[in-house]
Amino acid sequence: MAEKMNVRVWFIDDQLSELQGRELLGLEASELTVSEPQGDAFEDALAEDWDLILVDEELWENQKPPHAVDGSSLVASLRAWARQQRRLLPTMVILTSNTSSFRDEIPGVGAWRPVAETFVQHEAYLGKTLDVEWLLSKADGDLAAKVSDLAQSYVSARDTFGDSGISLNELISFLKIPELGWKDHAINSLRETRPPITEGDGPDHPQRGPAVAMQWLLQRALAFPGLMLSDFHVAVSLNIKHDKLDDALNKNTAFANRLKECRYSGPLSTLFGRRWWGPGIDSLLSEMMDDAAPIYELLGLNIEDVIGSDDYVVVYDATLKEVGLEALDEAVRIIPRGWPAEAIQPWMRKVEAKGTDWLKAMVQPEDLERLS
Repeated sequence: MAEKMNVRVWFIDDQLSELQGRELLGLEASELTVSEPQGDAFEDALAEDWDLILVDEELWENQKPPHAVDGSSLVASLRAWARQQRRLLPTMVILTSNTSSFRDEIPGVGAWRPVAETFVQHEAYLGKTLDVEWLLSKADGDLAAKVSDLAQSYVSARDTFGDSGISLNELISFLKIPELGWKDHAINSLRETRPPITEGDGPDHPQRGPAVAMQWLLQRALAFPGLMLSDFHVAVSLNIKHDKLDDALNKNTAFANRLKECRYSGPLSTLFGRRWWGPGIDSLLSEMMDDAAPIYELLGLNIEDVIGSDDYVVVYDATLKEVGLEALDEAVRIIPRGWPAEAIQPWMRKVEAKGTDWLKAMVQPEDLERLS
């Protein structure tokens, strides 16, 4: 287990005490400062350097525009202040007890309409709209672990990139690409993902290297399939049922042990479901092509654990959340607004895609005739 880093977290909240904040976030007294969004204590905290800023969404009851009226508007004010002062802000996160706070917001990825009743599992899409790196629910059972990961990952990013630009070698180091046979393949795949390489600017142009790296990981590299894969995509690659992946991992087989080496355990790994290095999975499958035994046997599974004889794809729902596997003949490709070009193209079940005009509008033109 990696050694725990010393972190400094600023929590802007007008209801919780310092002690309540520590209990909620699982932080020590030396790691957390809780401030109301007004007064001398807030101004004092504003002058300090932080590894993570958490902003409660429900801050004011009777505040009137043009002043900040909630946490997300306070974030905008902090962004404006940082630009004026030429200050580099760390990762900014909305923390709220109301997960439906932003149900009427149009996400930065997907249809031009609010489609999610909750921001949970849609954080990367709404973060773009709200100009924050992430959103967290106070009721999340893993809240303390996620806050710790966010803060410690920023410390690691700051130690890696400093206040200058981001180089490819620094990004490779930050991601902790495993020293395995597929490392070169992973580096080449990283190059293809349009990484945030910003090195080369002069010293009088300070870069938000750490914050940019965090935003890229949270809102692109880990949020979309490509460089990193979800359990659904790994199951499709292995041609096994999604609910059998854990069974395979629990088997003490050579293949399963090699598969475990492909799991992503770098910065921000707790903010998502399990993620896997796509290049590692590709390399492992390529090696297995020469093996006489089928993959399911190498994983210690049975023939009934295989998806089937047809080709299958990972399918998404109307909110662009992964919901399962579907036979290729029963799915169509979609081209959602904001979906990264370097990511694996998403699919949707035919029956859902043809349900409304706004979903049908996202279908790949070549697949439209298959909806009839």
